[in-house]
Amino acid sequence: MQTTLILLDTGNLHYCIKRRYKGHRIDFKKIHDVWCKELVGEVDIVAYGAIPNKGAYTFRDALKHYGFVVKFKELKGGIKYYNPIVDIVLDAINHVDKVSTIIIGSSN
Repeated sequence: MQTTLILLDTGNLHYCIKRRYKGHRIDFKKIHDVWCKELVGEVDIVAYGAIPNKGAYTFRDALKHYGFVVKFKELKGGIKYYNPIVDIVLDAINHVDKVSTIIIGSSN
């Protein structure tokens, strides 16, 4: 059976879309629904991001509700930035023998 693993850097995608298409946002629910419908076999979508403030919990919880696996880090102790690319690469390496396709959503 074909299995696709999609690993998304939500912060990076948000930044790129906001910069390129002023005033536009990503509809993560629509993305999830389309990918799960159009891709053959099982699809697992993992969303990586940061929680810099209380408002980010709502975003993380919405992604969970839509069906994403979420891997968010809380920014504490004065840390202002989190780049999940290392976590994405490690997950890709750990799953390379278990899936047929890996898609990474990031401009990094």
